[in-house]
Amino acid sequence: MQVSIVSTVAMEAEAIWMTGKIDVELKPWLQFIENILRNPLLQKEPLTPELFAEHAKQYRLFGGKYTYFDSFHVAAARILKQKLVTTDKQILSDADIPSEDLKTYTQ
Repeated sequence: MQVSIVSTVAMEAEAIWMTGKIDVELKPWLQFIENILRNPLLQKEPLTPELFAEHAKQYRLFGGKYTYFDSFHVAAARILKQKLVTTDKQILSDADIPSEDLKTYTQ
């Protein structure tokens, strides 16, 4: 199985920390993000013009259905034709998005 992440994941992780939703000191959190970015098992997908255009189509503020960062994940799944593994019911119910429920792997 190939696991890919979009290069925007670092910004998403940083934004989550800044909201206070993660109760972790800054230094360990930044190390966590750095470890994700350095992990050789994770395929890093760059933010291409095609991926950005699809993100803009999917982003709620521009008329799509998804939050800012979810729209990047949805766009990547569509453009790269890879399943997005998630628990998000809205994404899982959208037939246009290749997706799979994370619970498949955790039960």
